[in-house]
Amino acid sequence: MSTESSAAAARAWEAYTTINPTAKNDDVRHTALTRFVEELSAANGLSAEALAVEGVKFLKRLEVG
Repeated sequence: MSTESSAAAARAWEAYTTINPTAKNDDVRHTALTRFVEELSAANGLSAEALAVEGVKFLKRLEVG
């Protein structure tokens, strides 16, 4: 995982746990987020900020799905 995608995933997870304090680091959503951000970064080359936003949106979709 690149430094940029790693930072984006960490930022997204931090924002998400602020919204949803029941989420823990060993949560399967954390693993899914990391994979999602890594794949999105490789495919689209988005900035770290855009990756973090997409990461939070991804986590919110998991709540619904």
